[in-house]
Amino acid sequence: MATTESGTHRYVQAKPAAGAEAQSTAPQTTTGGGTTTATPLLRALPLASLPLDADTMLTWLVRYPVERNHPRETTGTIHLWKAAGEVATAQHDERLQRVFRKLVTEGFLSMPVLDDRHRYVGFIDMLDLVWHTCTVFRAWQEETGQVHPVPDEQRLKQGWATFFELDRFKNSTVDDIIRLRPNVETRIPFHPVYRGFSLFHVIELMARVGVHRVPVIHPDGRVAGIITQSMVISLLDQNLHRLGAIGRLHVREMLDMLYPELITITTSSLAIDAFKTMVTRNVNGLAVVDERGALVDNMSVRDLRGIGAQAEHFERLWRRVDHFKRATREEFKKQTPDHPITVLASDTLETVIRRMDDGNIHRVFVVEYRSDAPDSPIPTHCISQRDVMRILLYRMGLEPAPYVL
Repeated sequence: MATTESGTHRYVQAKPAAGAEAQSTAPQTTTGGGTTTATPLLRALPLASLPLDADTMLTWLVRYPVERNHPRETTGTIHLWKAAGEVATAQHDERLQRVFRKLVTEGFLSMPVLDDRHRYVGFIDMLDLVWHTCTVFRAWQEETGQVHPVPDEQRLKQGWATFFELDRFKNSTVDDIIRLRPNVETRIPFHPVYRGFSLFHVIELMARVGVHRVPVIHPDGRVAGIITQSMVISLLDQNLHRLGAIGRLHVREMLDMLYPELITITTSSLAIDAFKTMVTRNVNGLAVVDERGALVDNMSVRDLRGIGAQAEHFERLWRRVDHFKRATREEFKKQTPDHPITVLASDTLETVIRRMDDGNIHRVFVVEYRSDAPDSPIPTHCISQRDVMRILLYRMGLEPAPYVL
């Protein structure tokens, strides 16, 4: 494991994934120095130091019922079975090929999973689907002697074409993933709410537990709606006037509340390594940096659509990150930003919220510019949608839970 110093940040280069040493520069972790197991435990702000708008904001969130939010409309290009209202769902015994096609076609990152009685039993997301498929594909390669020290895209493409037609893949269902996926409790916690719950309760779940989406459930167990982090960010953007002094908080004042590590991937790394890091580190996005450590792109779970709605371009996972992103961007121009979204330490929380809501952005990167490289933004922190909600709770006088690594 090699360690290099760059400014005030320490870059630790990990070992590439097995079989990828010849092509892959594996993910890096950037820390602010030293080893940290959790963010500092922040105590609730004293009442005397709370902004005047804190109580007003808190009251509005407590009085806002979750059922007031509605899921966005679907495209109509693919048949979606909906158990209740406009919520697109997956059946527990539905085949993975069909579920993945629905997610890619509709631009969803996940779907609620229902049992035979149409009751909510959990979520399945795109990263689960792809990682499960990679695991089964790798096992098949080993069984048939098709594993090679240096991955070759043409050979992978031929092998995938054969594997794609096998019953073991074609007949894989949602149940297979729910039963076998790693860290199921931490990756997609089970935290539904019911009609009549407040939006404040949902924000607490997102901020404290780390859930990205919360299903709204009927008393009989059917899914009535879904509240996502992006929906909360959009609502905050529409009500920035309610934030008052909280919205004018500078980014530099938020840094102590952010995830203590900036997890990055180099442009020369393999895309499969990037997604593997997301699974093992329980994150949904990474900063993509060049050989100088400058921010050049963003890699997220949503980029998995680059393998195609039918997984016809599955072999792209063994391309370099920059090549994988280029192919994804060419096919999904409107849905893929052409550059990472950034803010400076001097910007405000309002600016962060606006930039997240402008294009459904899940994370923005805090960058700094150095005198010797004025055109190269160096990432120092990442602000996620969850971070915004943790900061909001803290500034309203509550004690946010620390990140535990």
